[in-house]
Amino acid sequence: MKHLNGDLICAIDLETTGLDPNKNEAYEIAVIPLDSQLKPRRDIIPFHLIMRPGRCWIENGQLVGEFEAEAVKMNKETFMLALREGIDTDEAIDHFERWFDSLNLAHGKRIIPLGQNYAFDKSFLQAWMGVKHYEYFFHYHYRDTMHVALFLNDLAWFNGEPIPLPKVSLRYLCSQLKVRNDKPHSAIADAMAEAEIYRQLIHLTS
Repeated sequence: MKHLNGDLICAIDLETTGLDPNKNEAYEIAVIPLDSQLKPRRDIIPFHLIMRPGRCWIENGQLVGEFEAEAVKMNKETFMLALREGIDTDEAIDHFERWFDSLNLAHGKRIIPLGQNYAFDKSFLQAWMGVKHYEYFFHYHYRDTMHVALFLNDLAWFNGEPIPLPKVSLRYLCSQLKVRNDKPHSAIADAMAEAEIYRQLIHLTS
């Protein structure tokens, strides 16, 4: 993908303990490098890590601290694994830095994020690793499946055509574009689905 100028596009997804990055935390992250066809690269192992939340914990058999019940219920199995066995968040940054270095990108080149409502994930990534670290690893020209779907709706409206995607949630886009997601609310499965949705949305514009 010559127009990326040496940067690497990667599908990214996080699972979090809630919606507010000032109170809640990411506990699962997946970063999947993509090839020129927006398929997962076979020569690079994706980054996938489960982190231990620091603001919620089990006390006397009860979950306490900062969390939103609905958020943690969506992926309860992985969330409980994160509480029991997740990696410390500072150690997780070291793991990510070593993985990033293994990509062997040219000096100054970064990951171009591809996500669904990526602004949400970005806020949690920055809360986790800090803004300066984030800007070192990630390019600001991110791609977003939700934004593309909204653009296609606007384009159809402008041309007097039926709105193709009246909903833009990940689940709805998967259903309409026949994208398989065997484990919704799993970071690795959602990231894979987002990459394929982006491929399909590009086909819709051609």
